[in-house]
Amino acid sequence: MTVTPVPGLGDEAIDLVNAPKGPYATQEVLAVRIGDKVLFLDGDNIVDRLPHIKDLAAPIAKHIKEVAP
Repeated sequence: MTVTPVPGLGDEAIDLVNAPKGPYATQEVLAVRIGDKVLFLDGDNIVDRLPHIKDLAAPIAKHIKEVAP
């Protein structure tokens, strides 16, 4: 398991990746705090590759900042 801060997405953001050894799925969770709101995205590679969660989160976080200050 790795936990990495992600600057620039909100007031606080962390990216958690669980990559077990062996033939198991990798899971990724991105949690972003924007004021009193929390954006939570998760994905895995059970069927296909991991989604680009950080790329997906950027426009959503920007929208939350604009409509819910």
